[in-house]
Amino acid sequence: MRAFADVLAEYPDYAPALGMMGSIYLSMLGKPAEAIPLFQRTTALVPKSELASLGLFHSLWETGHEAEALKELKRFQSISHSRDYDEILAEWTEEQNSTP
Repeated sequence: MRAFADVLAEYPDYAPALGMMGSIYLSMLGKPAEAIPLFQRTTALVPKSELASLGLFHSLWETGHEAEALKELKRFQSISHSRDYDEILAEWTEEQNSTP
């Protein structure tokens, strides 16, 4: 983690380091709220990064920002394609249709 922080101190817009730090916060440290701004910066720098978009989606979803998460899903699907998002959307639609 320190290595990524050092890289970002010198190169604050280095998307790979931003994305990796976001992944560490989300997956390894269980801190999705801290991952959100990192993934937001990464998707702004590299809009077609599926990994960054999925990281942002999951971080938003896990922090209770479902509407923003779905907005990110739609943003990404409008410029590229993700099978992961296809599956997520199908599951979400099925849940919505089965809820009275």
